[in-house]
Amino acid sequence: MNKKNQEHSRMDNRNQEEFAFETGDFNAQQILALMEEMKKSKKKK
Repeated sequence: MNKKNQEHSRMDNRNQEEFAFETGDFNAQQILALMEEMKKSKKKK
């Protein structure tokens, strides 16, 4: 399970923009929002 999840995470990181484009504007907006939240969290730490 863990190995599969790790591989999936790598694919997500590599293909985030393509994935967002393929899944449509609504999902793209959610992904961009999550990315912004991650950036904010990293800055706080």
